[in-house]
Amino acid sequence: MAYSVLSLGDMIKEIGEDMCKQLFANFSCPLDPDIEYFLKEKAILFENLDISRTYLVYASYQDENILVGYFAIASKTLTIRSDISKTLRKKLTGFKIKHIKTIPVYLIGQLAKNYASNLKKLNLISGEELLRLAFKKIIEAQSVAGGRIILVECADKPKLRDFYEKYGFKIYSQDNEDGLLRYIREIRGITVL
Repeated sequence: MAYSVLSLGDMIKEIGEDMCKQLFANFSCPLDPDIEYFLKEKAILFENLDISRTYLVYASYQDENILVGYFAIASKTLTIRSDISKTLRKKLTGFKIKHIKTIPVYLIGQLAKNYASNLKKLNLISGEELLRLAFKKIIEAQSVAGGRIILVECADKPKLRDFYEKYGFKIYSQDNEDGLLRYIREIRGITVL
């Protein structure tokens, strides 16, 4: 299936914020209400403040373009833990020595399918396809701005752990405050068709 990936920023310029909010009204993610809340309440604000970029993924079904998912990408700074191996340090920073304390990373802050009742049975997009589309955007950004690492932060749930590990992410740390797992993977080695 062919997908259209639309930048929220471009949509805001083209149709305005109010119309974007109307388009988001039918988005549903009962698996994680925070993902639905982000799209409906924060995505436009974060776009306007240049905090992140949100991409809406549409599929054509019965001559209608349907919002099947979205993802958001942001830049973030990752603190390099002092206890990591030289091998991991080199993977993250390019150097084995400890003088680099932080690195910029691409954060996939949101990645979600639309589970609205009329779409649930159709399964018009997979999590794998959404991740592939996010990778494609990150590779485009890397060609302009550089960078080595992709970061995802997710709840400590077996399905999420299995999903990200299947696509090459390795556990980096777990946040003591919110319990979120931080997974990382190198951009090098990602192939996107």
